[in-house]
Parts: sequence; C-alpha cells; structure tokens
Amino acid sequence: MGVKLVYIMAHSHTRSFVDWLRSLDQQALAALLGARPDALAPPPPGITSLAERLLLPASLRRAVLQAHAFDIALLHVAASQGAEFSPIVAPDLVQSLLPILQREAPEITTQRVATLVEQSQEHLAQLGLCMNFSEGMMIPRGVMSALPSGLEPAIAFEPSQLQSQLDGLDQKQRAIIDTLNHGGGTGTTRDAAIDADPQRPIPQLIAKGLLLRINEHTVRLPAMVRAALRGLTPAAPTLLPPDNWPPVYPQDLAANDAATGAGLEIVRLMRTVIEYLGQHPGVLVKSGALAQRTTQQLCTALEIDQEVLAQLLSVAVAARLIARGEPQPLPASDTGGDYLAPTSQADAWMTQPMAKQWAHLLESWWLQANWALWLIGTPDAKGQAHKIFSADTILRDLPQRRQALLEAAAANGGSTKRIEQALAFAHPILALNISTEEIEAQLRNAMWIGALGPDLAPTAQLVALIQQDSVLPACEAATPDPVEYFIPQGDMTVLVPGPLSPKIEAELKLLAQVESPGLASVYRLNDASIRRALDAGRTAAEIKEFFHRHTLGELPQAVGFLVDDAARKHGSIRGGAALSYIRSDDEALLQEAIRADSSHRLGLRRIAPSVAIAQVPLVQVIEQLRAAGLMPVAEDDQGVALDLRPAPSRIPLAPAPQASSTQPSIEAALKAIEAGDALNRAAEHASTTTPSSAKETLGLLRAAVRANQQVMLGFVDNTGRVQRILVAPVDVSAGKLSAVEAATDKVEHFPLHRITEVGQIQG
Repeated sequence: MGVKLVYIMAHSHTRSFVDWLRSLDQQALAALLGARPDALAPPPPGITSLAERLLLPASLRRAVLQAHAFDIALLHVAASQGAEFSPIVAPDLVQSLLPILQREAPEITTQRVATLVEQSQEHLAQLGLCMNFSEGMMIPRGVMSALPSGLEPAIAFEPSQLQSQLDGLDQKQRAIIDTLNHGGGTGTTRDAAIDADPQRPIPQLIAKGLLLRINEHTVRLPAMVRAALRGLTPAAPTLLPPDNWPPVYPQDLAANDAATGAGLEIVRLMRTVIEYLGQHPGVLVKSGALAQRTTQQLCTALEIDQEVLAQLLSVAVAARLIARGEPQPLPASDTGGDYLAPTSQADAWMTQPMAKQWAHLLESWWLQANWALWLIGTPDAKGQAHKIFSADTILRDLPQRRQALLEAAAANGGSTKRIEQALAFAHPILALNISTEEIEAQLRNAMWIGALGPDLAPTAQLVALIQQDSVLPACEAATPDPVEYFIPQGDMTVLVPGPLSPKIEAELKLLAQVESPGLASVYRLNDASIRRALDAGRTAAEIKEFFHRHTLGELPQAVGFLVDDAARKHGSIRGGAALSYIRSDDEALLQEAIRADSSHRLGLRRIAPSVAIAQVPLVQVIEQLRAAGLMPVAEDDQGVALDLRPAPSRIPLAPAPQASSTQPSIEAALKAIEAGDALNRAAEHASTTTPSSAKETLGLLRAAVRANQQVMLGFVDNTGRVQRILVAPVDVSAGKLSAVEAATDKVEHFPLHRITEVGQIQG
C-alpha cells in the first residue's frame, strides 16, 4: 500500500509540472527554453514531452548551475517547508529567510527580503526549477537532488577564518569532520537536536558553523567546509546580490590601448608559431604531451616563457590552427609518432586582416580553450611535472568556468576580491570548485589575450563575447589600420611604424631578420637575409623594386649596394634535373663546385666546359654546394629560378561542425510543442475514419484541402510503425496525399494505402 501511495503522489506531481508548463504564455515558455537549450533537440512533440526532458537528472544538474546564491537559499527554505508536496506562500518564505539574511546584513528589512523572494521566484521559474501557482510556490521533484549537498544557508566564513577554525579543532571534532567528509558529507547522530548537550562535539561544531543541523537526527558538512578540506579557498558565499545586480555591462567602451597591444601581440606570436611548426613540427611524447625539448626550442625561437607558450598553444588548438596528428610532409627525422603542427586551416587564417585574426582567436578562446594552464609544471599523481597538453590538464567545463568568472569581472571589475565575491553569488556551485590559483590564472589569461585591461577593466571585446555578439566590430575599431610602408636606414635596420598587411610582412620577413617585434617593429638586413630571398627565387631587381615601392622617403644607397653585392655571386652556378645538372659561364667556378664534391656523393662529372651532371636529385646538389660556401640557384627548363624550400608541414583537418545547423531554434521548439499538443487534443476529440471506409477518408481529405483545414493523420512509416501527426492537406492525387506538417512547416507526401486514419478536429 505504501509503494502504491508514493507512486500516485509522484504521478500527481508530474502532472502539476505539466499543468504549470501549459499555463505559461508563449513569452514565458520561450524564456524557459532559452535557459534550458538541452531540451530543444529534437523539438519536443508536446508539453508532456518537454516536462519529461526538463525533469531529467542531467538536465536539472545543468540548470541548477545557473541558480545564484539567493535562489539556492530560497529552494532550501521552501523545501524545508514542504514545497515539493504543496504550495508555500511568499510571506512564509520571507519570515524564514529574514533571520538568515540578518546575519549578513542586520539592517535588512522585510520589504527588501520580499522583493528578493519575488525576483528569485521569477528567475527560478525561468530556469524551470520552481512552479509559481496562485496558491504559492512549489518545487518540481528532482530539483533538490540535483543540488550538491551542503549548500543550505550557513555561516559565511572568510577563507582565512575558515582555515583557522579547522586548524583549531580538537582531536574528536576533527575526527567527526574527516569522517563526514569521506562519507559523503551527511551523517546521523543523536546529538543534532536543539536541546542536545552543548558540550558534546557535534553541538559545538554546529555552533561554530562547521556543521549544518538538517533535523534532530541529521547533520551535514557545509559545501564551503568541504571545499576547504579539498585545499580550495573559495570566496565566502553571500546571499545578498552585489550592487550591480542584475549585471549591467558597460557599453560603448573606448578601445583599451594596452589590451589591444596585448591582443595584437598574440596575433603576431600566433603567426610566428605557425611558421615555426610548419618547418619544425613539434615532437609529442606517447601520452600526447609536448616533449620538453620541443617546449624549450619553441620558447627559444619565439623568445617567450613556458606560461606564454602554453597559453598560445592552448588558443591555437581551440582555434583549430594547430593540431596533434600526422603532418604532411613528415619531418625528415620521422620516428613514427604524432606531432604538433599547423592545420590545413592555418593558411587561410594567415591571410586574413589582423582584426579578423584577433577576433577568431578571442572567440575560440572564449568557447573552446579547456587546458588548465596553471597546472603546468606542478606535480601529477606520479610526482612528475605536468607538461603542455598533459591529459590531466584538460577540464571539460573550463570554458563555462571562464565565462562565469569573466562575466563577474565585466560587471564588477577593478578588484580580484570583488570579482570573487560576485562570482560566489552569481555562480555559487561553480565557485566552490574554482581555486584561487585558477582565478588568478584565468584573469592573467584574459589580460594576455586582450579581453581585460591591465587593471582588470573590461574591454569592448569581452562585453561582445558575454552578450554573444560578434566580436569582430570591436576588434576592427581597436586595431590600427595596417601600414604598407617602412623606413630603411643606412645602418641596415628597417623601421616599421605599425602593423603590416600579411602579404607585405611575409615578404619583409623573407628579406630581413626580425630584430624587435611588436606593433611597431624593427628588422635588420644582412647578406644572409638577402641570399635567403635570392634562394627563394627573388631577383635583385625584384628586391629593389619592393623596397622602392614600400619605402617612406628615399631608399638608402647602402641597401641597394647590399642587394647588388649579394646578387653578383648568387646564381653564377645554375642547376637542373638530368638526374640533375649544374652549369656556369665561369669555368673555374664550375671546377670549384666539382672539387667541393670530395666524397663523390653527388657524382658530379663535367660534360662540357660550362656544364656538369650529377647522379642525385637537384635539391641534394644545391644543399651540398651551399654548405661548401657556394651560392647556386635552381632553375627550370626555361632557365627561371626555382624556390626549393620544402613546403611547410600541415595536418589535414575536417571542417568544424556547425552547432547552429543541428541545434533547433526556440521558435521551432514552440511550434513543435503547439503541434504536438494540438495532435493530442485531436486524438482525444476527433471523429476518425479508417481504411474500411476509404471513400469517406478520401472525401474528408479533399474537403480539408478545400477548407484549408488541419486534420490528424495516422499512417504507417517506412519502418512499419504507426505514426500520428497534425497536417494541413494541400493535394490528393496520383495515389498520394501532399500535406504541410504542422510541426515543421514542410510539405510531406503520404501514399494513400499507408494512411490508417484521418481525424477531423472538432471545434
């Protein structure tokens, strides 16, 4: 009998949730679906289906993460008064919450608490975590189970005070705390009653605020105490909202020069790391982490430390510019393992304007970057230091935590403590799992990429990310226009007064060495850099023409002399494929080239005064002669210089899946719910015909076409199952029915012999 009674109550309560959902207007239902997007796919075929999805434990666990501290306190107080069984009126909730809030703010008034209760009920209803009836507030079953234990309103400690309290416990008290912590946080005892002996350990712990009295037989560890026992020091949870609540984010922010400089420096570094890894793919250890030697090589090549490298690679992977896998072509010293190398998408990114490059990095970082960078270098479970890309440093919910933290920073910036307190109120469940180290690392990371200014001030880019707007306009407004000129000096330095366009920058990097990187940069010309450009197929005339076209003012004569001097000897030896050959009008120089093959690895043999052939591919001939100090250049069959530099390695990458293409819209979900409910009503009240009266069925379908009337249609699908849908017939001919399905607004075709019933909607 007892089991049957429980079943009836649960069924009745589920119907109450369905009835409450059905009572919502379209605007309120749309707001609920917007807050619970996991209920949208596929579009729910009716309110009953929607209710079942919203009450799934996994869906509820995601929903409670959006509840703020006062919401959770209200849920606990309402549940203690029986809100899971019957409605609780607001005045009773206010009277229960008033003494709790007075511990935090003694001056708080009943009216203020009543306002907070009303606002919280609206917020919880939008999340589908409470039902507001005219008789009072109810809590759907499963909501309280989705909340982590220990979140009941408790004494709020500052982290240092809490640790001091724990350190000051005697042996018995500490044993009780540790036992409860290892046993799930909740325990039963005879000392939990209000009139229990105050000298006993349990009443003493309750008085200190280190235990919660649930009832006269049950106690529970507060969530903040459990976090402290895990070594975390979250900010004290406050039940009263911060001053800027609901959060209002600053609009029309002026460009933050420091943040812009930081962000565009990341763009420059990203281009550099793509170029470097394209020529030298990074070696990975078997676990998938970046080898320490590769880490050191990258830090040296980019002139950055390991923390910046980890941040850079994390964003690069999130942006799908770099990946782990098998690059093509493989390195010459391939050992059979995976590498870190640019993807096939990196080339398109490299050609984009700087503002668009920065915007792509920001959006990818905000939504996808999930490496716990603050753990790199700390010991893992085996006592070995975490490396970049160690599996243990991946946190799946890190983007969600980053977004919550930076939302608090955007609305309450300027002070780390204010940000922590705002986070503890707005996202108390997330905040309990975020360490001080993570908060500091995340804020540094946001300043590094240009989402926050050096003083933790929000930028226009961060506000756009929070509001799910395109961040590109803010990046374009902040990014200086690219320059197409530079200033060569007589000392062979080249001053660049601003960011160059990608094409000009790539050419200048070929001709000169970067000496001082940044938005305003300095390059240096020398014999080796000019020879590098000549090796790549540039001629002296083309190099000087490039300098003349992009030089501000006059080109110093010394630069022209340097180019001419390097070109005078360059290309005196010409090579081609015979298997390969070399030629030179200078017979003495050709003989010197033959003598350079002292080991006879090339098999050079003179076949004419100015021509010699080799027994190896041309690229090997060119490499060995250059190593011997000569300056040959490759040519094609027309005598045009060739660039024999190896193609950069790339990892083929499939296009990223588009979430928008699979996630139904709120409008589609509302239409499906409406169509599903209409179908259910039609099934209950429709007069139906069956294949035994085919003439009547055809007549009803044709009448529906003429009247543009919806009908309930039963049919056998391709799998042999009988389906019921709501349709508006548009044509009956050629042995089939063409009709618009109400849930999707799409025209579907149904063979007449598969139709099992037609329901005429009454009223």
